[in-house]
Amino acid sequence: MEEREKKENKKVRIMTIITLTLIIVLGAIMCLLGSKTNNKVENVLKSQNSSKAASQKTNNKAKQTQQPTSSPTNTPNPYKYEKKITYEKGKLLSSHTISKGWSSPNRNTNMKVAGNIINGKENKGYILMPGKAFSWLKVVGNTTKEKGFKIAPVIVNRRHAEGYGGGVCQVASTLNSAIVDANLETHALKHTLPSSYIGPNDHEATVSYDSGKDLSFKNTFKFPINIKVSTNKGSVTVKVFKMKKKTRVIKVKNDAVDR
Repeated sequence: MEEREKKENKKVRIMTIITLTLIIVLGAIMCLLGSKTNNKVENVLKSQNSSKAASQKTNNKAKQTQQPTSSPTNTPNPYKYEKKITYEKGKLLSSHTISKGWSSPNRNTNMKVAGNIINGKENKGYILMPGKAFSWLKVVGNTTKEKGFKIAPVIVNRRHAEGYGGGVCQVASTLNSAIVDANLETHALKHTLPSSYIGPNDHEATVSYDSGKDLSFKNTFKFPINIKVSTNKGSVTVKVFKMKKKTRVIKVKNDAVDR
């Protein structure tokens, strides 16, 4: 009996050992499987996170592409440079003076007003471009009180009279003479009565807005001319200059830039 019990006990121990061994082996297998599963899960999560990060980068790049660049090098310049052609006085072509021994204050005023109109607002002289014509009646026009002309002696229908603008014909005659001296052709009429201030080298010209008597000429030169009138009491001087072309580069606002 004792020997039989010993054998039974031995079998029980063996079975217990085997059972424990199986439990340990199964536990190890389960741990190994769990570790692999965790690694797979971690890899999946990492993959998902990487995909999200890549997608975020792509979206950021797309936004940067859509947004206008703020780089200073691409900012439009509010200014641009243009070529500007100007003209300045060159060679003196002619200078002519007609003087009257005595002239009334009103007459002197009329000559000065007519000269100022020809010289322009900036008093730089009248510029006549090639091929263009000058007309006294268009430039000076009617000698009205509103323009500053005063009453002075005039010649009307072969008679001496008083009227606004008396004395401007001396300016017209001086201008006519200077243009002829510059070798340009003019169209002008003489007074119906002799003028005391006209000399043998002068070319008389009478002008009248009411009767349409005009002094006109055309610039047949290939360059512009500048006509400058100066008056001093009873004396009138007209100078004709050749104009020189000058090109300058100037800085102007760029209208293409939105402000």
